Amino acid sequence: MFHGRVVEYLPGKELFVADAWWLPPDGDPIGPMALAVSCRMSGPVCRLQVKQTGFEETPRWRRYYAVIANGWRSSLAALKEYVENAP
Repeated sequence: MFHGRVVEYLPGKELFVADAWWLPPDGDPIGPMALAVSCRMSGPVCRLQVKQTGFEETPRWRRYYAVIANGWRSSLAALKEYVENAP
């Protein structure tokens, strides 16, 4: 589970989540982190930028980002597919 606090939200433009933590099913939380999402139009195309920050030089943090990178790629690909093919 990913848990954080939304500190800024501008509909259709940006979202910022602070004091975010990954709460694994078995183990200590990983964090704190922040998550920034922004959306801007570039001609007829919507550009979505997602940036997650927070890191410690430990094997656990490196493993977290290695695992979550695949999750972000598949989630953003699914979002793109949904938006482009929505009725």
